[in-house]
Amino acid sequence: MELKQQVLEKEITKINNNFQSIIHSSKISNDKTQSLREGLQLNVNTCSLLSAAENLLSLTSELKEIHLFYNFENTNKLNLERKQELNTKIKEGENLIKNINIKLNESLFELEDNLEKSNYS
Repeated sequence: MELKQQVLEKEITKINNNFQSIIHSSKISNDKTQSLREGLQLNVNTCSLLSAAENLLSLTSELKEIHLFYNFENTNKLNLERKQELNTKIKEGENLIKNINIKLNESLFELEDNLEKSNYS
């Protein structure tokens, strides 16, 4: 990752330097030779700027891929946390079902007792 940071800084520096050179080369002068040389320099700097921008775009894409596909530590941590949350909810649900079952059984016994008492009365 440190290497990627160095490449990023290098490409940004290239873009900045080439942009400054383009601005410097774009000055208009009366000397035709000077204008021709500056025009050629402008083309070279523009190509270098585009190359650096393409490299930066490629690096950005690569960093996205690394983050999405190779960030296993963070993904595993999130999955483990989610698993623990779901296990807690499962246990809460099981306890709720047990409590409902106990109350249902108590209510059924009470109903049966009431029914038997009413039949014998």
